[in-house]
Amino acid sequence: MRLNTAATIYVLLSVAAPASAQVCSFSNTGINFGTLTVSSANSTFSTGTITANCTGSRNQSITICPNIGSGTGGNDATASLRYMTFGSEKIEYNLYQNNGAGKIWGSHIWPYSPRPPSMNVTLNNSGTGSTTNTLYAKMFSANVSGGIFSSVFSGGHTLFDYGYSTSFSCGATTSSRALSIPFTVQVNSTGDCNISTTPMDFGTLTDLNVAIDATNSIAVTCTKGVQYSISLSNGSSGGNSPTARKLKSTASLDTVTYGIYTNVGRTSPWGSNAVTGKGNGNASTFIGYGRIPAQTTPAPDSYSDNVIVTVAY
Repeated sequence: MRLNTAATIYVLLSVAAPASAQVCSFSNTGINFGTLTVSSANSTFSTGTITANCTGSRNQSITICPNIGSGTGGNDATASLRYMTFGSEKIEYNLYQNNGAGKIWGSHIWPYSPRPPSMNVTLNNSGTGSTTNTLYAKMFSANVSGGIFSSVFSGGHTLFDYGYSTSFSCGATTSSRALSIPFTVQVNSTGDCNISTTPMDFGTLTDLNVAIDATNSIAVTCTKGVQYSISLSNGSSGGNSPTARKLKSTASLDTVTYGIYTNVGRTSPWGSNAVTGKGNGNASTFIGYGRIPAQTTPAPDSYSDNVIVTVAY
């Protein structure tokens, strides 16, 4: 008897989808520190947002290298500071990877040690994906004139390179896929002034048979280059001139006449005839020289007046 044997051969073929080229687009909101005033002397923080939208092979991961250089404002010798400029003046700031302003955001294509972080996008089953990253900024105290200070990032100063994570890593070279993503860092330095005063205290008196003198101080801080003038009102108690202001009793209608002057000799009354100055970013102190001339002593009481100090600029 003859037996026949047979076997089945399974023929298999797997057709893989061709790898899709990765394509990413980016946006960067830039950094706006807002308004710089003479009172904002301490460092100021701001943030911006970088967004990446990518397409490519589904379920793949894309690595992005967001290189950010010096900008048009430039940087110091180690890139520990960048600058915003307006004319010949500059304001110090820098860009950071973290909120603590400890890790500078740099570039693989500049000659300094700070490097950029990498961003990663994982594509979904449809081959699309996106991510965002926060760009932190810190502006340091500045004594500058008024104007819009800025640094513009374009071209090689903001070059974003990317590729599939399996074959790409951030480095010194830049592929043909790299895109320049322009943005601006800026702050508006306003020309403004701050003012503070101390009381003018004539003390406790038993009679007004002789003239009594006292002083107070007026501190004015104005933006560098701002021209300003300081004038004084005639007071809130019925005074009608700089030398005939009135200290008014808290319990009666009694008053004490006094004046405020711009000089120690008490010969130049200080009222609407303003004292002038020019801001340098620091406090300038002016002295008000007060005098109660000899006059009839009123009833015992506390006497006061409120004088409005106006700084025009």
